[in-house]
Amino acid sequence: MTDTSPDHRDRAIAQFLMTLSTAASELAAAFSAGPTAQPDFRDRLVGSMQRQVAALLDVNGEDRISPRQITEMLGRTDDGNVRNTLNRSRELGVAELVPGSSWPQLWRPTALYRKGPSEAQ
Repeated sequence: MTDTSPDHRDRAIAQFLMTLSTAASELAAAFSAGPTAQPDFRDRLVGSMQRQVAALLDVNGEDRISPRQITEMLGRTDDGNVRNTLNRSRELGVAELVPGSSWPQLWRPTALYRKGPSEAQ
């Protein structure tokens, strides 16, 4: 009579397939879940200057805005601080340079924080 019990390779393959099946099921559930609320950029930003600058990006939605425009809208005269704030916001994943803009630099919220046309103020 032959032994039909699974060997260690068969057990390992079976365990792998069960793990893969569980992961596939969880992934399918995540894809079929309803849309989640848009995250708030204020959760990522610490300083008041960062929040003020990001709020101006947010107001414009998909539009582009230059550091000079932000400086003027804030009633400030220090473009350098606004540029530093935009660069830090980029590092935090909140702001991005508009592709193809070089001079003047044009900024916008990253896709995660960008409002749709109906949400822009």
